[in-house]
Parts: sequence; structure tokens; C-alpha cells
Amino acid sequence: MAPVPSRLLTSGSEIPMLGFGTGTLGVRSKQTEEEVMEVLDTALECGYRHFDTAYAYSNEAAIGRSLKKWTSQGKVKREDLFITTKLSPDHNREADVAMSLQKSLANLGLSYVDLYLVHFPIGITATNNKEEFISVADESNWTLDYETDHVAVWRAMEAQVEAGRTKAIGLSNFNIQQIKRILKVCKVKPAVLQVEANAYFQERPLRTFCQENNIALCAYSPLGSPYKHSGSDQTSVLNDPVVEEVAARLHKTPAQVLLRFLHQLDIIPITKSASRTHQLENIQMLDFQLSAEEMERFTALDKGEAARKFSIHFLPNIENHPEFPF
Repeated sequence: MAPVPSRLLTSGSEIPMLGFGTGTLGVRSKQTEEEVMEVLDTALECGYRHFDTAYAYSNEAAIGRSLKKWTSQGKVKREDLFITTKLSPDHNREADVAMSLQKSLANLGLSYVDLYLVHFPIGITATNNKEEFISVADESNWTLDYETDHVAVWRAMEAQVEAGRTKAIGLSNFNIQQIKRILKVCKVKPAVLQVEANAYFQERPLRTFCQENNIALCAYSPLGSPYKHSGSDQTSVLNDPVVEEVAARLHKTPAQVLLRFLHQLDIIPITKSASRTHQLENIQMLDFQLSAEEMERFTALDKGEAARKFSIHFLPNIENHPEFPF
């Protein structure tokens, strides 16, 4: 199996060009901590070294336990791992950033993370007034915060780099105008932007902007999701005839060719799977290359904004928030 290549970030550290996402592990999938650890153990065995989590996923502790087991047994060195976590959306305030990251580090059992992202440009508050941080499991208790100051939050993010708690900082789900606001005043540039992207939703303007500003682009939902188009039809990029035909001709799976497409666009896919078979298949997207003609055919699949799935519209009136990024 080909080794996972890395990309040099503006921070000076290197990020593996394939990540393992954990957003569906744990609370929402009704998995125990032991079950989450089993998934992480399998991913590590398959060769993944780039792991993406967030405080809001409520699984950092299980991930930390798995990583500690591997490092303490000498199976992997900490410096060979790339760990990303994210600022809890209910702490999108300058005064809370350090506390939020310190809580994540305690959960993960780490002294630093490799990348810390602002999870979402809109802050939220918990209506139940709990002192504990929010979780994706209790979204019914969320309300919108209209006082989030991106510049102030970014200033606190920069302080975390200075404090040695993270090697790099970045953004997630921010649009071009919001990123420009930070670029105008930042001392430490955003090293990474994580957004939804796949062959049906290729984020072309955002991708160009990131290339021009040397911001690495990570893609969640790299294999797409079913969505409505042309009235009531539903389709998935995994079942697209072009994808299936190219995959069959190359003796690869649809997932492998879709991940390879993003990889050749210099996008870092964040994959998710609890299945060992799928984990191995996904990492094997590094063992082949798409031709220029195949890349052109996949590029033509772009459906633009109509293919966006993630929008968190379950929060009332979020689309009317002045910082709604989509």
C-alpha cells in the first residue's frame, strides 16, 4: 500500500493528505466508548494517522484512550500522528477559546493538537444553562448567539499557537468574505479550511481562493450524500453512472475513485467508516491515478450549491443570521 503523502502547511507542519473523520462515532450512533475505541484501533491498523474530531462530537475521550494505548505500546509515535479538534460552537468567544482547547486536550490526553479549527462561524448558547459544554447530542437546547466576533476569536486562536497547545489553526464552514476579514488582521494565517466538498459539490470559487492564499482545503462528506434535484428525484454521487463506469473500468470502488478525484485536486478528504473493509478501501485510493480525461469527466459532475447537504437548518432562523455562511 502506498504511504499517505503529506502537505506542508503555512505553520511549518505537515498534514497527511487523507484523514479519518469521527463525527459519526459515539453519542449520535449510540456507540459506547469501547466501541469507538475499536473503530479507532482498526483505523490505526489500516494505516490512518490523521484523525479529525471536535468537542461537539462527544468522543474525544474515547479517541484519546485509543491513541494513548497505541503510543504507550510503542505501535506509533505521537509525532507521527496528526490530530485535529475544533472550538466548541458555544465558546465562539475570545475569553472562552483557551478553556475550550484545554478541555479538549484533557479529553484527548494530549499536551497539544496538530490543528485547532473554529468549528462554525455562528456562535450558539445552551438554553438549559448547563456549565458543561454543548454536544451534538443536545441540539434541541441550542439558541443562536448574535455577538460572535470572528476577529476577537481568531486573536484567541493565535494565542493557543503561542502557548504551544496547537501547532496550527484554521477554520471550518467559513465563507470567502469571513476568511478575508481574518486575513486582513491576522498574525497567524489560517492554515486549513474544512468544508463540505465532493464531486457533486466541488466548491470551485472557494477552492481557488484557498489556493491563492495558501490555505489547505479539507473536505468532509467527500463521498456525498443523497439530495433532491430536478423536483423529487434523489441521487447519490456514489451511484452516478460516470462514477460507476470509471470505477468498473479501473477495477476500483466508486468511493475510491471519488476520493482520488479530490486528492488530485489537492483537497484532503476526511473519510468516515466503522467498517474495516471500507477503511482499507478508502486508504487504497492512493494506489492509482485518474487520467486527465477521467478528471475532466468528474469535474463535469459539479452541481454547485444545489448539492450542499450540510446547513444546520434545524436551528430556527439560522439562515437569517448575519454570519450564516451558506
